[in-house]
Amino acid sequence: MMTAWQGLNLPNPADLKVRMRKLAALDILLCDEDWLRVHRYDAAWQPGLELACIDNGAGDQMFVLFSEIGTIIQGFDHESSLSPHVQKDGCIWPGMYDGMPDSLFRLLQQHSDELGGEDVTFCLWRRVEDHAWLCGTLRDLDEQEALQAGGADFLFGYLGETSRDYIDWAQDYYGLEHDLPLVSVSRIFGGEAVDEQLIADLHPERDADAAMRELQVMGWPVQPD
Repeated sequence: MMTAWQGLNLPNPADLKVRMRKLAALDILLCDEDWLRVHRYDAAWQPGLELACIDNGAGDQMFVLFSEIGTIIQGFDHESSLSPHVQKDGCIWPGMYDGMPDSLFRLLQQHSDELGGEDVTFCLWRRVEDHAWLCGTLRDLDEQEALQAGGADFLFGYLGETSRDYIDWAQDYYGLEHDLPLVSVSRIFGGEAVDEQLIADLHPERDADAAMRELQVMGWPVQPD
């Protein structure tokens, strides 16, 4: 049996996609090395599919698969008591996918390896016709226990809602020696095209050409000189 998601408030899929693209674009601008970034977005991951990812480098991941029929969020908190690695049978917690529509479940199965495989402690979904995020009813847990144990709210914490949220996080995570200018970060949050001056304002030592190439691949507008 499925149930409406009762955890941290999440935007609808369209707004979530926009936000995750912004965060991925900012990570590209602030960090030269892809493997060190937390937010990633692939607008052409598979035909008809877009994939966003959060990876904090400490063993915790969240994948968001956007499709024409709906959106799937699947994540793994390595310290969660729901982790398959601490279960006697090594299996995903029973009930995780209860009620997921067949169309979305087939999509999940087709791309399971790319979405974390068996490393799952929470899963949400929302078809285009749905009006709320949904999740399975985890067996032997009440609603509050399931919310606290799965780690979803923890990983959703990386979805900075505002420019200031992102600055507060990135300043510490990337160990920046300069203060990120709010006006420059806000330009990305506003969806503006990136030019060399904006890159220099955010990260003076960043290779502007390399950053713009990466941004173009993910579909972010750029204005090269």
